[in-house]
Amino acid sequence: MAKPLLYTKEELIGILISKQKKLGRKPKKSDMSDVLKVQYRKAFGKWCYALEAAGLSVPSETVLARRQRQRQRHRRK
Repeated sequence: MAKPLLYTKEELIGILISKQKKLGRKPKKSDMSDVLKVQYRKAFGKWCYALEAAGLSVPSETVLARRQRQRQRHRRK
């Protein structure tokens, strides 16, 4: 049975924003504890999606195109 999240998505976003202010740059996954890394993975999937949710990263055209192709493939099934 999967363990529940220890933090809400909003709390995780707040942690990212605080970390950015403290570091003066966009946080990297390596800046987080192992426990937080697992929490971000469970809540957002990929690290870039967590950064995007916190407003710290804008998806590139490549990422947007890949998401669109995935949605189209999913619809065909």
